[in-house]
Formats: sequence, structure tokens, C-alpha cells
Amino acid sequence: MLFERASSHGFSPEIVLASKTAFTVPTTSSSPKMSQRSVSLMRTASFFAAGQIASVLEASNQSVSNSADTISLFGQKVQTDAWLRLNGFPTIPSVVAYSEQSALAAAETLGFPLVVKPSIGGFGKMVQVVRDEDELRNVVEYILGFAPASHKCLYLQKHVDIEFDVRAVLVGQRNIAAFNRVLSDEQNVLGPRNVAQGAIGERFELEPKDVAMLESLATKASSDFLGVDLLISKTGEKFICDVNPVCRFQEAVRVTGVDIPNELLDYVAQCA
Repeated sequence: MLFERASSHGFSPEIVLASKTAFTVPTTSSSPKMSQRSVSLMRTASFFAAGQIASVLEASNQSVSNSADTISLFGQKVQTDAWLRLNGFPTIPSVVAYSEQSALAAAETLGFPLVVKPSIGGFGKMVQVVRDEDELRNVVEYILGFAPASHKCLYLQKHVDIEFDVRAVLVGQRNIAAFNRVLSDEQNVLGPRNVAQGAIGERFELEPKDVAMLESLATKASSDFLGVDLLISKTGEKFICDVNPVCRFQEAVRVTGVDIPNELLDYVAQCA
């Protein structure tokens, strides 16, 4: 979508595949500045690749959207959670643990069911809904024994009885689209509602105070393009569950009709 629209905004687009490109780390800070209209839109799903490539491009005096700092902050869920709390945004009660003993102690505070998720990742992958102590022991045993080093953090969250699972799309500091993610009949009602896991989008109208909150988040983060997940419980409580610095938007376009590629390219052109 972005590539097809870029030409009409005066850009000469080029797709650079991370899997087929070697990115040279500059040896000095005197790398020439690219033309005023040049910018790299980071669309690499991998947290590590996106952050590292953004850092290399920025060291070469290239403009990258989102920046390496934004990717680093919002690509790591524990850091995201801490930043949100520090800045006064509502978050789900969470605990970080590094052993079975501390995870079991956390479960006594959070209660069952609870959610165990990787501290790095997306698309609802490896998110586990744990119903009792035996299940928690099994999940902890796997994570500590077999998961890669980057996933050995035990990130536990209180389970939220969800009424609406809203993905809001923000360009610059402006919310431009929102949709609710609805479970299909085959999905576990306690599990993640990610589109990548089969959820279906439906149009959702955010309340003005929620729009203001989300736009405040984007402003404080100095971000260019974010997908923010807002959970609304059946009792009306609201939590920011996740902030995505490299978010997909095809479902948002389909459901809302908002031309997100055009909005993003307009924003990039204004900032270039």
C-alpha cells in the first residue's frame, strides 16, 4: 500500500529487504546528509532487526520513522509498561519474575486466570492464558528451560475480562482510525484477539477523552506512527495493553475506510 502511493506524494520509493541487504555501520559522524525529501519507513516486523537497522541508518544521518529510540522503547513490553505507568497512563496490573518461586508468588497477587507473555514479540504469538498453578508451573518450566535468552523474563499480567479490544492507529500525534477486534467462533475466548491470530475487525468509535489520552501518549513519545491497543473491560475499566512501533494497518484500512498510507505519507512529506 505504501509503496504504491509514495510516487503520488513526490517520493521515489524503494523497497529495501532486511533479509537481502547489508547495512554498513559508518566509521565517522561525517556521513553525508540525504536529500531533504528522503526518509526510511521502518516496516521490519523483527524488533531486533528494526531497532538495529534504524540505529545504523540514523548514524548515517538518515531520517527514520519510527526512530530507533521509539522502536527500542515500545518493542520491549516491560519497558513499555514501565514508561506508560511513569507517564500516568492506565496499564494492566503486571509482574516481572525470573524464577518459578517468584512467578508463583506473583500469581497469588494477580489471581487466576492470568496471562504470561513474552517481553519481546507481537502478533499474539506465545501469549499464554494460565488457569491454575499447575499450568503456570508448566509454562515457567518451558520458558526458563527452553526459551531463548531474550524470552526468559516471566512477564505476568492480570487477566482482563474484555468487552472491547481496540486497536487505535496514530500518525504523528493524531488518532486517525480505531477498530475493535472480535473473536471468531473457533478462538479461545480467553486468548489474544490479534488479527494475526484470526480476530476480525469492526469499526469502533473512541470517546473524546480516550482520543485525547492516546494523542497525549503519542506526543510524549514523540512518535511518528503507532498502533496502540486499548482494552475496555466488561466493568468499564480501560487499560493500554500494548504500543506497537511497527504496526500493520491493512485491517484498519479495510474496516474503517481511512486511507492510512496516504495519511502516513502526508505526515512524512511534511516532516521531511
